Amino acid sequence: MAGFLTHDGGLSWDFISYSTEEQGGFDIMPSSVRISENELLTTIRTRNKDGMDLISSYRSEDNGKNWKRLKDPAPYTGSAGSPPALIKLKEGRLALGYIYRSNFGSRVHVRFNEDNGETWKDEITLRSGDGASRDVGYPRIAQRKDGKIVMVYYWNHALDADKKPFRFIASTIFDPADYK
Repeated sequence: MAGFLTHDGGLSWDFISYSTEEQGGFDIMPSSVRISENELLTTIRTRNKDGMDLISSYRSEDNGKNWKRLKDPAPYTGSAGSPPALIKLKEGRLALGYIYRSNFGSRVHVRFNEDNGETWKDEITLRSGDGASRDVGYPRIAQRKDGKIVMVYYWNHALDADKKPFRFIASTIFDPADYK
């Protein structure tokens, strides 16, 4: 994945660096945060050479000139994977939202981090068991003024023919203070 910088509002772009190494699959749909004045963290929807879908992560300590691969925050995201939704919370922790896709019932997850992307807490399931097919996903995440997190995604009840509408925009609201 390549990084570029603009100084004129997007009229022209300068190549900065590659943030990922060639690994035989793909790296797409990053979600990034600024950790400090010089430090960036990016999480990326990845499929490795063996066809495994996961979320990988990389940190730069020089504003994107060089990148170091970190431990994968979500080592398996199911069938066809999920883009990440990364946010730095007001309190300083990181929250990573993503979808585990499955033909047998998909799930919405979040993980928290307290050391700028080095190690991630256990996966927390926010939604499951309601008949969602693997045609779900593309989460976005934001923190409200009251500190609660809103994760928005599309959801599909295709496994449960009695539920309508089958595909819709959904959200999960939760308090990160409940997961310390």
